[in-house]
Amino acid sequence: FDDLVAMTKASPFVFEDLPIDIRRSFSGHGVVLVFPAISNRDGRAVLRMSDEVRGIPLPNGKHVSAAGEGMVLADILRMVLRESPIVISLTVALVFLSMWVLLGRLRLAIFCILPALLTVFCTFGLVSLFGLKLNYLNIVIFPVLFGMAVDAGVHLVTRGVFAGNTLDALSETGRAVWGASLTTAAGFGALLLAHHPGLNSFGAVALLGLGMIVVSSLFWLTSLIGFLERRRASTPP
Repeated sequence: FDDLVAMTKASPFVFEDLPIDIRRSFSGHGVVLVFPAISNRDGRAVLRMSDEVRGIPLPNGKHVSAAGEGMVLADILRMVLRESPIVISLTVALVFLSMWVLLGRLRLAIFCILPALLTVFCTFGLVSLFGLKLNYLNIVIFPVLFGMAVDAGVHLVTRGVFAGNTLDALSETGRAVWGASLTTAAGFGALLLAHHPGLNSFGAVALLGLGMIVVSSLFWLTSLIGFLERRRASTPP
């Protein structure tokens, strides 16, 4: 109680009352601390805050800018938003060209990449539908899903086209695709038991994406190939 009374009697202090080591760092300059009422998990709010405190004009005509964790995060978000379309476009183009060269047919390359594109777009939709939020952890799963969907598409297309029988491809290669997706889902699904929100969301997004791989490759792609085969068979030469 005596210590509390002594602290309440402390008079206000000014800049000159700070230790010399601290005053030396800010000699001749004022310091303004900003405590924003936002969360760094809200990317849009961080970007708006950085716009408000960056390049503040002073009466003498100069400009000052805030520094801190929020400003660094805003710069990272802007860089990601600026460069992501270029990186994603190049990745899809290079994967498509690689399949075109290796398979030797443009049509086969298109069939192989369609499940991957469908998986990624539908997974984004399911994430929003189930109320999940994308973060720095679970966003990493999308390149993995894209690659797994490409693998599934390549195996099913080459087995069905080169063997000339979609049903055989579905019964043989389809079981392998299903098994690979199921075992991978078991591994990622264990993250749902994690108490960490980021790891938990990673597991949830991974399961949604793996489910879409099964739907897009085993159901949609094989149905499309079978429909085209029947249409071609029914067309008179």
